[in-house]
Amino acid sequence: MDLGTYRARFGLNRKQSLIAPVLGEARRVEGLRRWESNELVRTGLEQGREMARTGVLHDLGRAAQPPGTRRAQGRLAASREGASVALRADRDARAAAARERWTQQAQDLGFDTLQAYLAARVRDGSSAHRVRTELGCGGSVAVRLLAQMDDAPGRR
Repeated sequence: MDLGTYRARFGLNRKQSLIAPVLGEARRVEGLRRWESNELVRTGLEQGREMARTGVLHDLGRAAQPPGTRRAQGRLAASREGASVALRADRDARAAAARERWTQQAQDLGFDTLQAYLAARVRDGSSAHRVRTELGCGGSVAVRLLAQMDDAPGRR
């Protein structure tokens, strides 16, 4: 039985510790003792805080996760306003790379630009599924790209 199944079976909150209260208290006391008596512990924790604050931990964690894993996908769902500078930069870089891939796909299909491709697909009434298949993007992205063409000046 995994931890998730155990928590579900016994109605435990996902954030509730599964450690016995006595053991948890013993670990807390030991942690405080180490904090007070060991300079290396304090230095290491401060270094970790700095790495978290600057986004280095995010970059290291992202690099350690295989592509397409739930953890990597979950990070993308964080709100833009609450995202760290490193996370926003990563998102911007991924968006630019995706747009470049779609532009290349459009050019491979014989169009000068992504906009020219999208305009042609809107004109001929193509579905989002066709755009998704041809560009290699997600379905919601295809819908959004086509909607942007509908909202473009001079359209409608």
